[in-house]
Amino acid sequence: MFNAEGKPRYWLAGYDAWHLLIPVALAGVMTTLAVVPGPRKPQPPPAPPAMVPTAWNSPAPNSSIPARQFGVLEGRGQPGGTVTVWLRQIPNPERRLTERPLLPDGRFVIALTNFPPGSYGFRAEVRTPSGGVSSTFEIPIHLQPDPPAPKTQQKSTTRRRPSRG
Repeated sequence: MFNAEGKPRYWLAGYDAWHLLIPVALAGVMTTLAVVPGPRKPQPPPAPPAMVPTAWNSPAPNSSIPARQFGVLEGRGQPGGTVTVWLRQIPNPERRLTERPLLPDGRFVIALTNFPPGSYGFRAEVRTPSGGVSSTFEIPIHLQPDPPAPKTQQKSTTRRRPSRG
């Protein structure tokens, strides 16, 4: 495209202003879109770390133990948490037995005394400071009556007289 003098048309001052405005504006808009970031998508909150499952170490479920030998519940849970042990004298509803912090390695050891013979269920629940909760299944335990002590024979202190005959 040339003018009457043979010069390129875009060299004309009056014609260049509006003729080149459209491609320059388009290039500016494209550059702005490429350089300026768009709206950010909201990031989902980070997932909480997985909890260590709460589990029983002893006694074994469905154990039948003499009442005088029963005395310790052991298990493990999320380190830094607090364990709550629930007791249920079967078939009654459960009630809270004790609550205490876990050891630094996540273990818990609970000493129990003077449980009468009968059927019991124990359940442990661990709560972490961040609000996580992990619970065990109930382990049923049957405490047997203590066997009777063997009777010792006492010797008679009376002497028998020899028979005359």
